[in-house]
Amino acid sequence: MRKREDGVPRTLTVITDDELLALRGLIDELSLDRAHVMAAHQRYVRDLVWYAFEDGVITERENRDLLLVSGLLGVSQADLDGMIAEMSAGEVPEDLLTHEHAYQGKSVCFTGALTCAAQGMRLTGSMAEDLARAAGMVPASRVTRDLDYLVVADPNTQSSKAKKARAYDIPILAETAFWLKLGVEVH
Repeated sequence: MRKREDGVPRTLTVITDDELLALRGLIDELSLDRAHVMAAHQRYVRDLVWYAFEDGVITERENRDLLLVSGLLGVSQADLDGMIAEMSAGEVPEDLLTHEHAYQGKSVCFTGALTCAAQGMRLTGSMAEDLARAAGMVPASRVTRDLDYLVVADPNTQSSKAKKARAYDIPILAETAFWLKLGVEVH
């Protein structure tokens, strides 16, 4: 095991030359520059901090996991510490908060196989749409410029719906984050 500057152990992750070429190809295909990639990494780590802090405390294990993920994504420990301090001070970014009726009338489209379960049953597309309707949302079957949210199991998906959503600047939400924001208990 390797250790970060702070002495916290982390596993050694190896990316092969072929994997590195594939990642660079994907970055080029999506026309992403370093700033876009780092912004996505920062946003992902910030979301993880929020989920870890949801119960009001970040445990030692959660902290180790946050250090590991932030290190793998190139997010500095100073940035991670800042995110944790903001959450601890109650400074939760607006886009992470669930507001009553915040999703009323908003449209949502689900794509790909869902991975979450609710009430002991794995969610199907129709179940997800029913839950969204119950929250006042309007399910959509396709991505158009007017869509408000695209929900996916993997936010890095390259599905045609995800590509179209990115082209239209439609927020793509990870399935677990979407249900959490909606106040639906899933596992």
